[in-house]
Formats: sequence, structure tokens, C-alpha cells
Amino acid sequence: MKRNASVYTWAISIAAWMFICTSLSLGTTAHAQTPDATRSPAPSATATQTPTTSPSPAQSPDVSPGSNVEVTDVYRLGHSSESDKDRNRAGIGDIIVIKVRDLITLVNQAKCLDKSGKKVPDCRDQQIALFLDGRKINGIVPESGAPRPEDETLQFHLQRNLDNDEAWADLLGAPLLGSGFFRRPTEVSVGLESGYPEPTIVKAQNFSLTRIREIRFWVCTIGVLLLLYLILRLAKRSDILRDSGPAPTGNDARGKEKRKPFSLARCQMAFWFFWVIASFLYIWQITGAYDIITASVLGLIGIGAGTALGAAVIDVGKREDTTSQLASLEAEKTTLTSDIASLDSQIKASPPPANLSELQQTKGTKETRLNLVNAQITDLKAAASAQESQGFVKDILTDATGVTFHRFQMAVWTIVLGFIFIYSVWSRLSMPEFSATLLALLGISAGTYIGFKIPEQQQTQSQ
Repeated sequence: MKRNASVYTWAISIAAWMFICTSLSLGTTAHAQTPDATRSPAPSATATQTPTTSPSPAQSPDVSPGSNVEVTDVYRLGHSSESDKDRNRAGIGDIIVIKVRDLITLVNQAKCLDKSGKKVPDCRDQQIALFLDGRKINGIVPESGAPRPEDETLQFHLQRNLDNDEAWADLLGAPLLGSGFFRRPTEVSVGLESGYPEPTIVKAQNFSLTRIREIRFWVCTIGVLLLLYLILRLAKRSDILRDSGPAPTGNDARGKEKRKPFSLARCQMAFWFFWVIASFLYIWQITGAYDIITASVLGLIGIGAGTALGAAVIDVGKREDTTSQLASLEAEKTTLTSDIASLDSQIKASPPPANLSELQQTKGTKETRLNLVNAQITDLKAAASAQESQGFVKDILTDATGVTFHRFQMAVWTIVLGFIFIYSVWSRLSMPEFSATLLALLGISAGTYIGFKIPEQQQTQSQ
């Protein structure tokens, strides 16, 4: 009984640990999504306010009718030669040089200067912004903050930050398979940060954003495929993704070596491990970022690890209890067999003993008990015998009673969240932040899977 209580304590502790980890990850996500309560609300107009007649400050001076601001060329820094194949392509981390006709007019406009160089009153200075396919890339300003109007050139360092993360996701996310996978044809222009892009002759056919460096892509792809191969090979040749316990012996009907059944919890853990590694490398190839593991991802890994650990603890407890019960029943069988033989010799004695009827009744009782003990021993040996794999799908969806809904539910929600995870990485270049409801649902499914293992153990003990 102490061993049984220990097993139950382990199972309850693991379930509580999974709940705490999930709650912490959900709390972190919810905290990150909570609006800042310290922000001052926007002032609302009241009936007592008196409208003013003073003009609003101008954002910038008007461009003179004779100005001819236009982007005429773009190339990657250090690759200005027309024959350089890398001249008209650049990616995150590169510096691009943009030639702008009549750049002095745009610079003066940004500095609130008129044609004579005098400061324009009621004007706010602005930065010159980079526009890619008509989208302003926030957080990027001309390199060193000093354009060179005399050379009519601007330099921009292509970087990803919190201000422009959405724009880069739109530009580089969801790549099409084919010629546009590695590079995205992109129109390039500049303009004031509060205005619109200036005219440009650098259209999509003249410049392309490098989405993924080809050498880096093939190295990472080979690494991911090698990882997948190792997981599949280990799953086939070893017990890394299979249930614990004794291995079956002999060959099956097809002449292949018998193997232990696959474990649903271990397969789920391997599923998230592989996709997190592959997604991390994919996002890093495009953005160069390392801090891309989200609280939701930690929650998924924690749920998978906790489920596998809880299932392993309960399975070990089952085997220990079965072994203990078998030893106890075998000892009782030996005693009953000896007692029945002794009673039988007394009953067959000559002359018959005076308490013959009592001895016969006692013998019948012990024989009945012996038959029950033999049946229990047979059942326990069958339960403790090595289980044989019936195929991957059947292994993860069935237990001793057949296909079970709690296993089916856990497998389906793992696949659903896996599709959402992959889509977010592919299209938005970020690992997803699952809602509290989705993570809680997966946690409940995992907890149900573990919980149903305890009644199975109790049923075995009661036999």
C-alpha cells in the first residue's frame, strides 16, 4: 500500500507541476498582452472648450514646383559595379545605397528649410524614411543620420526591430516556392517619415530583397533533414519513442522482429521538439534573430515533457505493483497447494478420521481459493507480459481496452496546434503566442491522458 500511495503522490505531483508551468506561461502571455494602465487617456473635448483660430503647424514646407526628387538607383554597399551579380540584391543586415535626384530638396524639406536655406516657421523636422513596396520601414534612418546631398546618395542599414517587425513579416513572410523563395522583387523609394514615397525608377524588376541566403539555407536544411532522419531511425531501431517495459521476443507474422508499442506522450514530445528546432533555424535564417522562443513555446514543451514524465511514473508503478502482487499470489498458491495435499492425505487415511466432513469442507474451500489465485496469476502475467506494437496509429490511440477518446483528443489537438504553429512561423516569421484557452485545452487533454492511467492501475490492483 505504501508503494501505491507513493505512485499516486508522484502522479498528483506531476499533474500539479504541469498545471503550474502552464499557468506561469499563460500568465506571462497575458501580462505581455495587457494594455499599459499607466498610459494617460486621450483628452476628450468638452462643451466649455473654445475653438482657437490659430493655424495648425505645418508638417514640412511644400516642395517647390520645380523640384525633381526621384530615386534613380539602388545597390548593395560594396557592390557598386554593374557587373556584380550581388549589386541589386540585399537582405536584413546589409547596407543599401540609394541615389536620389534633387536630394537637396528632400533634405531641406526634412530640415524645414526653404529654397534660400532659411528655417520655415511652425514646421517640425523629420527623418527621411525608407519605403519598400510602398511600405515605410520604421526605425530605419539614413546611416550616420547625415545624407550627402552633394553626392545625391543615402545609405540605409536594413535591420529588424520592434518598430518594423510587422513590415518585414509582410515583405519576407509566406515565401512562394519557386524563383521567389530566396529573393523577393521589391520596389525601393524614400520619403519623409510622415509623408508618401517619392517617385522611383527602381521597380520590382530592378531590385530584390534577399529573403534567405542560399548557402545558409542549404546548410540548415541538411541539418534539419538529418535531425528528422535520426529521429525516425531511432524511433524505428530503438525504444526512444516507445513505451517502457519488457520488449517482446520473436518475430511477427511478417517475419519482422517484434517491437514495443509507440508511446503517445513521447511522440508528442518529439513532435514539438522537432518543429521548435526547425522553426528556430528558419526564422534565424531570414531575420538573424535569436531571442524568438515565446512563452507559449515553453508552455508546449513543458506540457509535452510533463505528460511523458507522468506517464512513465505511472507505468513504472504498474509494473512494480504487478510484480509485488505476483510474488504474493505465487507464495499463496504454494501454501494452498501444500495445504490441499496435506488435507487430501488426511481424508484418505484409514481408518477415516473423526472430522472427515470438516476436512473435506476445508479442502473444498482451499481448492476454490486456489482456482481464484490461479486465475489472478494468469491475468497478472498477461498484463505484465511484453506488449507488441500493432502499428503507429493504433499504438498511440489504443490501450488495453481499445481505442480511447482521451488519447484521440490529445492526438487531434496536438496536430491542430502544430498546424497553427507552422503557419505562424511560415507567414509571420515568429513563433506563435497561443491564447490561454488553447494552451489550457492542450494541458487538460494531457492531464486527462495521465489521469486515465491511474484508474487502469487501480483496476489491476483490485483483481
